[in-house]
Amino acid sequence: MVVMTPRIVVFIVISLVIGTILGYAIGARANDKIMSTNPATVQTDNHPLLTNRSASANGKITKFENNEITLTNETSGSANFKLVENALIFKLNNGAISSPSSDLKNIILDQQVGVNLTYVEGEYRVASITYTPIVAPIPVRTNPAASGSATTSKN
Repeated sequence: MVVMTPRIVVFIVISLVIGTILGYAIGARANDKIMSTNPATVQTDNHPLLTNRSASANGKITKFENNEITLTNETSGSANFKLVENALIFKLNNGAISSPSSDLKNIILDQQVGVNLTYVEGEYRVASITYTPIVAPIPVRTNPAASGSATTSKN
């Protein structure tokens, strides 16, 4: 059996306390570095595999001026976007999507659109505009027999 002197016990206790404090400090510092790193920034900025970034938005074009649109959405507000050179415009023609056009005269204000954006020179720009049809609500037929209000005829 090993006999521990008070001096050895004090040394062991102090070593454990110092080790615990150092371990906590090193772990907390490492955790702060991990938590403060924004993975999206690290993974996407200037990454050689990511040559294109894109986004999409829905709303109405409320203004078109100097190769820039203002897109307004009822829930998200509005934003201004420049158009890329040769931006494509898709419209419906008799229920089918017509051939895309780069003629900016085809931009119509205050109609529902879907906009595809691409990241160019540090900002998102409009690559294409697709006019979406306004779909009327589909009437729903109810089955009177299912609701218990069916009428029966007597012969």
